[in-house]
Amino acid sequence: MKSADNDEPCGLPEIIGCGVVAVIAFSISLAAIGGWSLLRWLSESSAAAAWVQAVGSILAIFAAMEVGRRQIAAHWNLENKRQSEKERKFLIIIGSLLRSMQNALNDIEKELDNHPGGPVSSYHLDRIKSASDALLKIDLFECPLVIVDPLLKLFPVPCQDPLAIIQLFNKSFYSAGGRPEQLLPSVKNAITVQRLTLDHALEKCR
Repeated sequence: MKSADNDEPCGLPEIIGCGVVAVIAFSISLAAIGGWSLLRWLSESSAAAAWVQAVGSILAIFAAMEVGRRQIAAHWNLENKRQSEKERKFLIIIGSLLRSMQNALNDIEKELDNHPGGPVSSYHLDRIKSASDALLKIDLFECPLVIVDPLLKLFPVPCQDPLAIIQLFNKSFYSAGGRPEQLLPSVKNAITVQRLTLDHALEKCR
């Protein structure tokens, strides 16, 4: 049943009130049809007790249904809150790991702009590797659906392409005949492409 004001399910007080109104209306209708003598006879006979018992049973059934409905609704509300909180925590963790990789790539690019004649600091590479390893341990089946597709675009290994070209870039500084300046455009291009993927994934975490 719905209340006329806010379309919310009627509560137990409303059900009992409707039952009382129904009993009164039935009594009045009965009196109008058969007269007060019929109503008096009904009240003095055994049928009256059975009638009252029947009405009470019906009200009890409605009351039990309402209690059950409210218990089920409360259960699902609690489950929805738990699931929402779980998904929120997932997005916070994933977002932190993505930002860690993004910040490391930004620092690498700044370092290359300021010191193009030297290798990339291993500190930044370690930051990317640590965040990447942690991200790979996250169970995609437990993740919110909104972040699954962006994460799949980072697989099989997040930041794999920029890491590979940066490592090759660093090795060229110490190898005979190495030409790191030739690899520098490829390094910056890999960072730019990876940053776009990270930006897309981070947008889904908000």
